Amino acid sequence: MRKLVFSLSLGLFVSLTACNRDPNQLAQVFESIEDEKWNWNQRVSHELVVTEPNKKVQITLQLRHADDYAYENLYLMLRLKQPNGRIQRFRVSLQLADENGQWLGKTSGATITLRSRLTSYWTLPMAGTYTLEIEQNMRDNPLLGIEDVGFEAKLMSK
Repeated sequence: MRKLVFSLSLGLFVSLTACNRDPNQLAQVFESIEDEKWNWNQRVSHELVVTEPNKKVQITLQLRHADDYAYENLYLMLRLKQPNGRIQRFRVSLQLADENGQWLGKTSGATITLRSRLTSYWTLPMAGTYTLEIEQNMRDNPLLGIEDVGFEAKLMSK
C-alpha cells in the first residue's frame, strides 16, 4: 500500500512539475562555488536548444554572495557559442551595492541574493544548440565571497 501511495504521489508531482514548466524557459542553472572561492577557470555553463531562428533570449543572472564580499561590483565574462562554432564574448559589470554601500538584492543572515537581467535580449540567428558560459572577470583569483552563481535564459514573447 505504501508503494502505491508513493508511486501515485511521485506521478502527481512529476505531472504538476511538467505542467508548471514555462515553455519559454531555455535554461535555469545554479551552481555552488566551493569554499566561496570563484576561480577564473570555473565557468557556469549550459546548453540552450533553439528550434527556430531569430529568437530573442533574455539572460538573468542569479547570484548569492557573502555580506563581507570585498567589492561593490562584479565583472563577468559571458561567452555564447553558436551552433556554427562562432563564439561571441561580452564583458558585463554587475553593480552589487548602491552609492551608499548598501547591498542590492535580498539579505538573509550573512548572504545577499541578487537577480539581475544581464541582457535586454540577444537575437539567436539560427536554430540549433548554443552554449552559454559565465565566468568571473575580476583581478582577484580566486574571487572570495561568492557563494552561488547561475542564470536563467528565457525566450522573449513577441
